[in-house]
Amino acid sequence: MNKKVIIRIVLICSMLFAVGTGVFTFIQKDFQTNLITLEKPSNWKEYSAADARYKVNFPAEPVLENKQLDIPSAGQSLNFEQVSAEKKKAVYALSHVDFPRKWTLLGSNTLLKKSLDLLVENEVPAQQLLSKETTSHQGYPALDYVVSRGGDEVKGRLVLVGTTLYRLTVSYPSELKETVQHEQFVSSFNLVG
Repeated sequence: MNKKVIIRIVLICSMLFAVGTGVFTFIQKDFQTNLITLEKPSNWKEYSAADARYKVNFPAEPVLENKQLDIPSAGQSLNFEQVSAEKKKAVYALSHVDFPRKWTLLGSNTLLKKSLDLLVENEVPAQQLLSKETTSHQGYPALDYVVSRGGDEVKGRLVLVGTTLYRLTVSYPSELKETVQHEQFVSSFNLVG
């Protein structure tokens, strides 16, 4: 073999090794971070949906409510369930709604963004979107967001699973921003089945 070919092979192998090592390190750190955030504090309460769709942990005893979301532009409303718990002026909530199947033709990202727009526009009191970022939750398309509502902030995640949209939120007075356990709450949300 010629010397140039050997050098190229060595360089390519070195680059592949470096990339592989970097990817492994990234995955290992991400895995360790997820293990840490998935640990349930001993005083949190696990809630399992009656239809066994999901489990989630709350910092206090959760309460189940049935609600209705009006969609003026579509001239209809959707029924949804919300489970929530309050601790130290912060409200942790999980709600879900089943969309009509034809809505999924919009595509996951569009449906998530339109859902967030609708929530921001129709929430009372009025909200202002501060940030949004596309992500995933257990392999499903998701959208993280932060809104301000008067003197409060709301951190949320929308997760789309088939025709079901899950919304996880923590709303809190702005001065409590550093003490709420949003990541702990969101990472405890586990889809079952």
